[in-house]
Amino acid sequence: MNQSIFKSSASTHKRYSLVVWLLVLVSFVSTAKAAEPAPANTWTFPIIWNVDEPVTWYFDLTGTKFTAGQDVYMWAWQPSEPDAGNWTNSSDFAKLKYEPTKGSMVWSITLSPTTYFGKTVADLATFDNYFWMLLKSKDGATVTGAFSMMCPRVQIGTFKSSGVAVQTFPANFNIDTPVSILVNTTKAFVDGVLGGLSAKETIYMESGLNKFLDAHVQFDPNNPATHAKTLMRKVAANVYKIDMIPYQYFGVDQSLSFDNLTFNLWSADGVKGTADAKGNYYLIGNTNVPVVSYFPQKFCQYDILTITRKNNEKTATSVEYAITAGTKTIQGVMSGTSVSKTITLNLLKEIGDITNLDKIKLVIYIVKGSTKIEVYSSDLPLVPLSELQ
Repeated sequence: MNQSIFKSSASTHKRYSLVVWLLVLVSFVSTAKAAEPAPANTWTFPIIWNVDEPVTWYFDLTGTKFTAGQDVYMWAWQPSEPDAGNWTNSSDFAKLKYEPTKGSMVWSITLSPTTYFGKTVADLATFDNYFWMLLKSKDGATVTGAFSMMCPRVQIGTFKSSGVAVQTFPANFNIDTPVSILVNTTKAFVDGVLGGLSAKETIYMESGLNKFLDAHVQFDPNNPATHAKTLMRKVAANVYKIDMIPYQYFGVDQSLSFDNLTFNLWSADGVKGTADAKGNYYLIGNTNVPVVSYFPQKFCQYDILTITRKNNEKTATSVEYAITAGTKTIQGVMSGTSVSKTITLNLLKEIGDITNLDKIKLVIYIVKGSTKIEVYSSDLPLVPLSELQ
């Protein structure tokens, strides 16, 4: 047998075995690292943010090897590696803040992505929308698994292309939870005309809680003191946002019963944008829409009429009605719960003697303290008395 061939084969076999062993070792190490749990939850405030504005990233490390209050550092590598070369001695700028008021295992870091990663807005417009990282102890002995934080550019683009006027992130929010409100100014009405704010560069939000009954943050184009708080940030062409935790923004008690967040849009020169051509304000949040119905649906001035309003505002002190028939007006308070309030009227007794009556006008108001606001108005036709004969 050719010994050189044998020796060559043996040498090749040893090298092959070494390569296989190294591959197995690398696979084992990779598997071990992958087995480290990632944060149980991550979130941001603002929820929707631009890459050149400050944002706070929150990390819940429940289930990881970290302990409450421990020093934790961020190690990022996408879109850049800001702390490169310091694996065993993380830099102070990468240190997270322990947040015990948000949970015993929650940490945060506040940064502007362009500054932290040393990138321009144009640079970050072309990367893959994910900031990749892990969290570690200063010396790297304790780590999480790799995970990413998503850039909200995707949501902004989706909102703009959807054609809707307003969107909140998250879709459902409460008075004590963060929310980012996005508006498309091409969908706002000015004096009944759609798109009247499209050419405006600076947009403000005049807003309130529960149809302005419980709070009202006003905007006045002639009062600079009202501008900073109400200013919306431009995030794309004709798309603006504002960020808040409602009870903090409006300065109300956290326990306030919350029905909806109400707002109008303004430009710097005092042009007002509304939700529809009739000048109604925008409503978002817990907006179970009130529904008014009456029974029977066809009735004359001799009938018993029951009027019902469902999904009433929980914050309303009372719900009142006024019925005008000719020159006579009948008024009162509807009874029931916020789920459903009703009033039953004997029309024969109230308006049976009025002649030439072909309709009645129904107006409903909600009352909060000394404030009374009209929420429904409609003419209800009467079946002619001649049809009863």
